[in-house]
Amino acid sequence: MPLTSYVSALLRSQTFWAAVQSIAAVLGLIGLFFYTLYTRRMMKLQLETRRAEIAPEFTLKELSGSSNVPPARNLHITVWNIGKGPALRLKGWFYPVESSLRLDKSKFLPRRATAEDGDISGFEVLPGALGIIVFQRIPMQGHLLCVIECEDAGRYKHQFQLIRIPEPAAMDPWLMVHGRSS
Repeated sequence: MPLTSYVSALLRSQTFWAAVQSIAAVLGLIGLFFYTLYTRRMMKLQLETRRAEIAPEFTLKELSGSSNVPPARNLHITVWNIGKGPALRLKGWFYPVESSLRLDKSKFLPRRATAEDGDISGFEVLPGALGIIVFQRIPMQGHLLCVIECEDAGRYKHQFQLIRIPEPAAMDPWLMVHGRSS
């Protein structure tokens, strides 16, 4: 049988066209799968960009104590909002912790029942502004976890976490945790 007649017979066959349609359907599904992955990645990037545009970012400006009368004193934490969005509905609290506690950038710290509230200088801190939180009657010995919790305009929660170390020469570790939906 000559090649041209074989090809002509193959093209007229229903089995050939069914196979071509099946291959095209599989290729279409593979393309749709990768398009979905790409679209999802782009949506996630857009959401992260949007959150960064409205998120507050605190940095520690000053940490000072007052009325050093044993066994307790006041602790003043001044934070500076260097982020692009305001910090709304601020709350501050503290409680004693073990010296082995390490801060984790991906972990929101829970408020314990034994936590005491701090006095906050306002209920929001605008971008570029300072916020002052006063924790009263803190114990002078032992490590202390101080947390400033706030929300951004999108109602995502953020925490500024600081561990107060009682040794005079010690650096108090702090960090900002972002993005838990309320």
